[in-house]
Amino acid sequence: MFKTYFKNIRFDKFKDDVDPRNVLNMMIWMADGYLHQQRSLHRPIDIDALFEEFFAWCEMFKQYAYKEEYR
Repeated sequence: MFKTYFKNIRFDKFKDDVDPRNVLNMMIWMADGYLHQQRSLHRPIDIDALFEEFFAWCEMFKQYAYKEEYR
């Protein structure tokens, strides 16, 4: 999956000590955790709310993973 979806990504924007695969895994795990939490609380899955959270996570990861000049 990584090679398919990230074939056009500029990895030079990432800090030297950040593995983009780890960032992807964390995003997947966070989305899965969000869905699991909603199900365990017997709440309906709201895709719009999920995407709102997901985009906030993306901004957080940009701050963590990107070199300062690319933020």
